[in-house]
Amino acid sequence: MNNKIQSQAEQKYFCHPLLSILLVAGMLATFSLQEAFAQAEVVNVKGEFVTEGAQSVHPDDSLALANYFYHSMKVDTWMDNSGWLEDMVVFWKGVDRIEEIEVEPDVYEWRITRIVLVDPNMTECGYLPPEISQLKYLEWIHIRRNLVCGDIPREIFTELEFIERLSVQRAALTGEIPFDAIAQTSYFNFMRIEDNDMTGPVMTADVADWPKSFQRLWMSNNWRLTGSIPPEFYEIENLQFIEMAGLPNIHGPMPDFSRFDNIRRVEIQKSNWDSAPFPTWPRDIPNLQWLNIWETNMTGGIPEWIIELGNVEILKIGGSQMEQSMADFPDLSLMPALEEFRLFGGNFHGDLPAWICDTNLERF
Repeated sequence: MNNKIQSQAEQKYFCHPLLSILLVAGMLATFSLQEAFAQAEVVNVKGEFVTEGAQSVHPDDSLALANYFYHSMKVDTWMDNSGWLEDMVVFWKGVDRIEEIEVEPDVYEWRITRIVLVDPNMTECGYLPPEISQLKYLEWIHIRRNLVCGDIPREIFTELEFIERLSVQRAALTGEIPFDAIAQTSYFNFMRIEDNDMTGPVMTADVADWPKSFQRLWMSNNWRLTGSIPPEFYEIENLQFIEMAGLPNIHGPMPDFSRFDNIRRVEIQKSNWDSAPFPTWPRDIPNLQWLNIWETNMTGGIPEWIIELGNVEILKIGGSQMEQSMADFPDLSLMPALEEFRLFGGNFHGDLPAWICDTNLERF
């Protein structure tokens, strides 16, 4: 897709006073902007933020939202459903970006590319409709702390050619993660589905066919996920962030995350990995910045070599099965980038070492 633009979703833009025509559910209505405050960003084909053009959103997009999304997500029950079915699409709560797309040489259309709903707003259980795939140029779906229930529609991955991100956090999703459908995407790079009620396997071999663009995966606190991590996991070759915490019903050995050349953040706490000493793989990740590995059935103590993790900024380690004298605890003041350290559980005994006073920690 041409002219992909990255920016903060919080930016807002005013529209000039003008008279426009809105097509919703096959009915025409007029609306004067009167310098009103738009919900969505508007970006032209040059990648410039503009204050005009959004009045011409392609009717396929407005009708897909009005006919399917509005009813399935129960927009009429939202605490804030401002704009819906009354104003132009640029004012509809949750429509976050509208872009001018060159759909063929010298032919341009204004299309919805992002749906974002991040504040608690839904009062009843709503469902992402399969027909969301009719938003042909949709790239992002980002919903947090809202009552989104039911399965993740496979059509998001099988029919949305340009989908890049799916983030549905702290919601009520159920059903299995469609690993095989994700393998049919071309640009998908980001999935965040933590704090839901997903079931089925924690991962399948289908991840071997995920697009090379994929980089970030959050799937924590879906406590009913089961099974183990398949060897095909290591074929997600550009993985940078991984969060697989709060998974008490999985089993098998902890993965060796040093096999990912670009990994920078690993959070795998409170998951049921096989019992073993503190793993050695963090030592082999030169760009590791965030390590969160506690209550993972680790035994023994914290190894001295942990001070070699010179780029780690956040370190959270420990566990109820670990034991170590604080006199033998590694001198974390020798970790130059460390900003936050937390030690969890276990039998870590003795006085706090003197080096604690020599650290630059913001939080201990």
